[in-house]
Amino acid sequence: MGCKLLVERQVDIMKIVCEYCGKEARKSPRQVKTQNRHFCNRECYMNFKKKYPYVYQAREKDTTAFNKIKMLAELRKEAIEKNSHLLNKPKII
Repeated sequence: MGCKLLVERQVDIMKIVCEYCGKEARKSPRQVKTQNRHFCNRECYMNFKKKYPYVYQAREKDTTAFNKIKMLAELRKEAIEKNSHLLNKPKII
């Protein structure tokens, strides 16, 4: 039997910012290239997924526009709920 030669592979590490908590983390260039969103750990990924479930509902290749529309709709709904007392005031003519 021949001996096996172990070769260490040097991989450049890239710094990313977690999209949920904002912490800095390290990922390989391949992970950065293949993933659309970046998280520092699995817990942040799961918390993001719970907070924004519709981001992962669409299975289209480019869902950026879809996600922006959903986020804007959610923000608009929250703003209307917050200021609903202003919408029900009678108009003075």
